[in-house]
Amino acid sequence: MKQKIVIKLQMDCDKCRNKALKIAAEVPGVTSVALEGDDSDRVAVSGINVDTVCLANQLKKKFRSVVIVTVEDLKKAEDEKKKKDEEKKKKDEEEEKKRKEREEKLKKMLHAALCKKCKSSSCHAPTAKVIVRLLHRALNGAPVTNAMYPINLVTTLVLPK
Repeated sequence: MKQKIVIKLQMDCDKCRNKALKIAAEVPGVTSVALEGDDSDRVAVSGINVDTVCLANQLKKKFRSVVIVTVEDLKKAEDEKKKKDEEKKKKDEEEEKKRKEREEKLKKMLHAALCKKCKSSSCHAPTAKVIVRLLHRALNGAPVTNAMYPINLVTTLVLPK
């Protein structure tokens, strides 16, 4: 199993840091070694089936303070990340589908709001003009309130929930 181990050491100089990296690299199963932290006081070791206790004991021989900070499985972390990405993608697709359904519904309502006599939205019928304005605002994402157009029937018609 692939894992990442972070160990905090008391290292004062570059020579100590190099020695820590060299010791960590010699442990069986280690594939990569790096320094982490603000003061480069942590050694991050990645590898397959790395013996954490053996690594700590090897470092303990040369350094007085050895603290195992984290041991995490990289496979699980990658799987969790993939799962989160899939969930996010699925959620985005559902939102897009809902948005398209709402847009289609509003377009059908706009078509129904056209004047029956002249098949136009610029007819002289005042109710049709109000409905068309509301539908255009709703299609463009602008907020539609009852204060803008006092016809309650129109606003409930335009904004289905």
